[in-house]
Amino acid sequence: MRRIMQEKQDNTQETVKENDDQLPQDAETQLQPFHVQESQSLQLKNILNRHYDAIVYIGDSKKEFNLIVDTGSTMLWIADQQCSNCGDMGITNKYNCQKSNSCKLQEGEEYKEGLMIEYGHGQVAGKLANELVFLENSKESKGVNIPILLVQQIQDLQQLSSDGILGLGREKNAEIDNSFLKVLKDQQLIDKKVFSLYLSGQQCSKNSILAFGGYDPSNVNGQMDYLDIASEDFWGIKIDQIQFKQNNKSKEINLQSKLGIIDSGTTKITFPTIDINQIIRYLKSQNIECVVEETNGIQDLICSSSIKKSGMILVIKSGNVNFKLEFENLINQCYLGIKQLKGSVCRMDIQVVDLDQENFIILGEVFMQKYVIVFDEENKKIGFGIANHNSDDQRIDPFKSLYVVFFQTGLICIIMVLIVILSNLYHRHINKVDNKISNINNESQASSATNQTGPQGVTIDISNNGIESFDEGDASHASHHHEEVAQDGVEQVGGRLKQTERESTREQ
Repeated sequence: MRRIMQEKQDNTQETVKENDDQLPQDAETQLQPFHVQESQSLQLKNILNRHYDAIVYIGDSKKEFNLIVDTGSTMLWIADQQCSNCGDMGITNKYNCQKSNSCKLQEGEEYKEGLMIEYGHGQVAGKLANELVFLENSKESKGVNIPILLVQQIQDLQQLSSDGILGLGREKNAEIDNSFLKVLKDQQLIDKKVFSLYLSGQQCSKNSILAFGGYDPSNVNGQMDYLDIASEDFWGIKIDQIQFKQNNKSKEINLQSKLGIIDSGTTKITFPTIDINQIIRYLKSQNIECVVEETNGIQDLICSSSIKKSGMILVIKSGNVNFKLEFENLINQCYLGIKQLKGSVCRMDIQVVDLDQENFIILGEVFMQKYVIVFDEENKKIGFGIANHNSDDQRIDPFKSLYVVFFQTGLICIIMVLIVILSNLYHRHINKVDNKISNINNESQASSATNQTGPQGVTIDISNNGIESFDEGDASHASHHHEEVAQDGVEQVGGRLKQTERESTREQ
C-alpha cells in the first residue's frame, strides 16, 4: 500500500484579529488583481468555527457531498460504500463507484493494494479512482475528471461533521500527478493555477468564498500584498522574526520555527513543543502563568485569566509584513481551573503539534479569517489582503445562541408550570364555591320540605299525664276525635293545650 504523509494537525475552534488595518506594500512582489467568475467560485459554510465546507457534485448522477476545504493536503477523498467504520467518524454519505458510468478504478501496479494518507492526527486508506467532479449542479456545468480516493478505512480522525476532504495543497506534495487545480486549468475552466479563500468568522453562515482562478477585490479592504512561497511542499511563508509587544515595549524571542504554513484544515495556531516552552517562559516573566493541557491527544495552551487584559501581542514578521496576534483575541473560552492551574483560566486558540520533520508554525483558520488569501501556484506567491468582513468580522460567542435557546426554553417551562399551578388553584376554588352553593341549596331544600309537611300534621307534647298508647280498637275513635279537633281548632291532651298549625296561621 502506498503511504503518503500529510504534515498537518486536525484540531478545533475559533477566530482572531491579528494585524494592523493595512498591510505594508511590497512593490517587487505586488501582482495585479484578477477577477473570477461566479461559476468558478464556491460558497463555503462555517461549521462551528471548526472547518469550512464546500458543496461539490460527484459522478454522472451528480451526487452531493460536503467537503472540508483543506490547503494542507492535496487529495479529494470521500467514503466508499464498503467503509465499515466511517459512520463512527460521523461520515454517513457514501459513494458506490460501480453505480457510476464515469467512475473508473485505478488499476496500475502502484495502486493495486490501495492508498493510505496519514495526517498529523489520524489516517485514511482506500482505493484510487478517476471520477467527474462538478462545482455546481446544473445542466450547463462542466465536470472535471480527477483522481479521488474512495476511503474504505478511517482511523483516529475526530468527528468530521462532513463527507470528506477537498485537498488544495501544493502540487509538489501531491499524491497524484493531476491535482484539482491543474485539471481545472488544463480543461480551460480557469486561466491560472490560482485560488483564493475568504473566510468569515460567523458560525453556520454561508458567506465564505473559495474562488478558483482569482479573487474578488470587493472582499478586500485595500490591496493585496504578496510573499514568496517558502516551502516546496506546503503553502508556507518564511518567518523572519517573532516578537512580544506589551505597553509599547517589545521583546524578540528566538523560536526554532522559521516556516509558517497556511492551512485551512487546521483550526487553531500550532507551535512545536520547543517553541511553546519559550512562549510559556516569557509569559511567566510577565506574571502570566500558562501550561500545556492534553485532552484526547490534543494539547492546548491554558493560561491564567490575567492574560485577558494583559495587552500582550505576538508579532510574526515575514518580509515587510507584520502579522499581529493579540492574545486577548486568541482566547477560546475561560472557566474555573481544577488541574495544573487553579482559579480562573482561559483555553487559548494555540496548540502544540510535534512532527517528525523540521519545526514550523501552522497558521490555521483563526489566522486566515482576517485576510483574503491568494494561493498562486503560477508565480509561487501567497497574497494577503485585509478582509472586508463588515459585521461578519466580529468574533462570535459559540455558546451565545445556545444560551438564548436555553433561556427561552426555561422561560417557557416556568410559564407552563405557573399556568398549571394557577389552573389547579382556580379549579380548587371553584369546587369549594360549588360545594358551598350545593350545601346552601340542600339546606334550603330541606327547610322548604319541612315547611311543606308542617301544616298537615300536629305537634304533640307527650308528658306523663298524656296518652302513652292506644290500640287499633281506638283508631276509629281517634280519627273521629281528630276531626273534632280540626273543627274546634284546639286539642286537649293531659290537661295541656296546644294550638294547631292552622290556628297559628290564622292568628298571623
